[in-house]
Amino acid sequence: LVETTAAGRDYELYIRQSDGKEEVQQMTSGGKTFRYDPQWSPDSKHIAFTDKTGALYLHTLDSKKTQLVDQDPWADRPSLSWSHDSSWLAYAKNGDNRLKSIWLYNLQEEKSHQVTSEMFEDHSPAFDRKGDFLFFTSNRNFTHMVFDDPSWTYIYKDTGILMAVPLRKDVKNPYLAKNDAETWEKEDGESDKKDSEKDSEAEKDEKKSDQNCENCDKESCEKDK
Repeated sequence: LVETTAAGRDYELYIRQSDGKEEVQQMTSGGKTFRYDPQWSPDSKHIAFTDKTGALYLHTLDSKKTQLVDQDPWADRPSLSWSHDSSWLAYAKNGDNRLKSIWLYNLQEEKSHQVTSEMFEDHSPAFDRKGDFLFFTSNRNFTHMVFDDPSWTYIYKDTGILMAVPLRKDVKNPYLAKNDAETWEKEDGESDKKDSEKDSEAEKDEKKSDQNCENCDKESCEKDK
């Protein structure tokens, strides 16, 4: 178990065994403010947490190293999400215009990558279990416009929607339009077969007629004409 406790003068991260038998171990030190939201990585090798200044930290248990990942310029605490393989950490961070965007931190590269722009308010990122999509909520639905009497202007309500970002190039969009055109391959094949059989029978009748003419009496043919 991981917890934030002010055991001494500082407010630090500690871990303890779930049955309470082992001694409590201090993970961090030198904290100057409150630490929040500690989250284990799926492989139990790292702990991500934030503090009151909006900073995002990553603590590695093997090396006992705590490093700064990123910091929100407006001191908002980022919402976090681990990828299923513990290689990526997703979080939301304010821009200069105070609109949040989604970011991804790669543990191997030790580098952050911006996923969405700062045009809309994006927050609450979450990886799916298969590692195909990164989901997040976004305030970008402006279809419900309401007139506000006191301010004599229009406002928008219910702007939040759920968004999904594919994490690999081979991931297909599950909402792509499907081709529902009907095919008639079987019927067309049967029709072609029937036409072929008719043509074959006609060719046989023509050959038979030519053969009879060759064997018949010319005088009788002329009489019939």
